[in-house]
Amino acid sequence: MKCLFILLIASSFQLAMAQGARTFNPDEVNLKKAKGFYADDKYKEAIPLLEQLLGNGSENEDALYMLASSYAFTSQYEKALAPFDKLLSLSPTYSHTAWYESGFAYSELGQFDKAIERFEKFLKDATHPEENKQMALGALCT
Repeated sequence: MKCLFILLIASSFQLAMAQGARTFNPDEVNLKKAKGFYADDKYKEAIPLLEQLLGNGSENEDALYMLASSYAFTSQYEKALAPFDKLLSLSPTYSHTAWYESGFAYSELGQFDKAIERFEKFLKDATHPEENKQMALGALCT
């Protein structure tokens, strides 16, 4: 009887611990680390974490934006284009910024026709048309 009581207590304790246990999600950990690196302008450190997260099939819009921007901030303009395009297909939230930043990337690559196309879409999406026009012209003229 004493043995049965001890077994019952141990089982109850084990069940309570299992219910209270937190699950570990490596994608969430990588995203949090990447956001920290990105906020500290440590883009090279953020890139592998974001690549791993997105390589696992995630379509996290924040991760896509940070990856594309991190590539651009490290002058990897060609690599920046695919995540910007993916972001444009997924997110109206980021579309305005993605049109501009992908236009800038094309401009840096010397692909001015594509840059102009992106900047035109940026301007059509604009809430501050004159300010955005100056931004687009400035990117093309640098």
